[in-house]
Amino acid sequence: MLSLRFYTRKECTLCRSAWVAVQRVRQRLPFELERIDIDENPALRERYGSVIPIVTCGEIEVARTFIDEQRLQKSLRKLAAGP
Repeated sequence: MLSLRFYTRKECTLCRSAWVAVQRVRQRLPFELERIDIDENPALRERYGSVIPIVTCGEIEVARTFIDEQRLQKSLRKLAAGP
């Protein structure tokens, strides 16, 4: 099963709508999901700044900012299938 991280920050309206999109994809394609607030970690805040949300699978960035459900699902299916 894939394991994703969703990088976000409080009061981010784009993050809220992206979270909903990720949850809808998760209903069709199950995966583990961890939500991380970058404001709680100075290194992450420095790394991502205002370019959020970011969705990663391991070291691979699979989506950022405006999350398109179909593109995300397609990317995750490719990752799940392996090399």
